[in-house]
Amino acid sequence: MAKKDQQSSWNSKRFKAPKKNNEEPVPEIQGKK
Repeated sequence: MAKKDQQSSWNSKRFKAPKKNNEEPVPEIQGKK
C-alpha cells in the first residue's frame, strides 16, 4: 500500500517534468510497472 502511494507521488513529479524529460521517464515507468 505504501509503495503504491510513493509511486503515485514520484509519478506526479515525473509528469510535472518538462516534455523533454518526460520522454526519458516513459520507458522507466513501464519498466517499474
